[in-house]
Amino acid sequence: MQPWQEGPFDFHPTFKFRPGSDEYSGAVVKSFEDADVPEDDEKEEKVRTPSWTDRVLWQSRAGNPLHQLAYTSGPQTLSDHRPVAAAFLLYADEYLGDAVEALLEEGWRALDLVEMSAMPKCELEPRSIDFGDVEYATEAKHVMSLRNTGSIAAHFRFVESPGLMVDSITPSASSVAPRWLAIDPLEGVVEAGATAEISLSVTVEGGPDGCAHMVQEELKGELDVILVLHIAGGSDFFISLNGHYVGSCYGLPLRDLDIPYILNQDTDAPPSGSARTVLTTPHLELRVPSVVLRLTKYLLRDERLATPFIFLEQSPAGTQDTALDRHILAVRRSLDSGAP
Repeated sequence: MQPWQEGPFDFHPTFKFRPGSDEYSGAVVKSFEDADVPEDDEKEEKVRTPSWTDRVLWQSRAGNPLHQLAYTSGPQTLSDHRPVAAAFLLYADEYLGDAVEALLEEGWRALDLVEMSAMPKCELEPRSIDFGDVEYATEAKHVMSLRNTGSIAAHFRFVESPGLMVDSITPSASSVAPRWLAIDPLEGVVEAGATAEISLSVTVEGGPDGCAHMVQEELKGELDVILVLHIAGGSDFFISLNGHYVGSCYGLPLRDLDIPYILNQDTDAPPSGSARTVLTTPHLELRVPSVVLRLTKYLLRDERLATPFIFLEQSPAGTQDTALDRHILAVRRSLDSGAP
């Protein structure tokens, strides 16, 4: 801020005037005997020196100076002062509202572009997968492609899926996927311009860690789930998976087996009837699921118990006995369908 300033002036002193006149007070001493002299003037005996008591001072900010164009006194006589006035020239910036709004909008767009360039951008295909009919212990597999179309690396991971049944969750995947689904990998990094493959495998098996009983009895064979793939700093992908488990007597507790026919112990062909078979001897009565009886009878026929690895679900690693695998699969399908 600059110091106070005052421009040059050439007007007469502005104080002290007799109100209503252009004469200064004390300029003339009137006689009390003069009948035409007002009472106030008759009492005025002090001689005063006129002065410039009314002034216009101003100051301006650096870089934005004021220029005084005029400085004068007014003719009003109502008071013992004369008013003063000054005129100035000021250079000021004009506020252009539309231009300012346009610049702000342009700035926001530029900022958005900067932020977007720092965000990972990915494309995922496909986002909906139908596994069709799924058989027991038979893997159904699909592969998704996650492509990084951005300029920075993208970190991805599968996160909790909404509505997933707690008892159907895979222990290793927490609340990410149901027990019948395997995801590989669950998380990873895709560099800019690169593509990562994500494998989804559906397998329904029995045993202590299996889910065949849960899928068949609780889910009624429906293999439906929504997966959530999260991109750190980016958006989420929702992946719809569906399929149908055709069901099997494998993987179920003995109490739940229910194959609708009776195996007659006097004949080889099983006639239709009850879901349970009762074997009666003079000393013993057995209640056994029909599929167990059929499987036992099959194994006791033609020395089939001597077949290597007959009790394995598939031939062990290194044997590559695909014929045995096909044979075991045919036995299971026969038991499931009731065919001979």
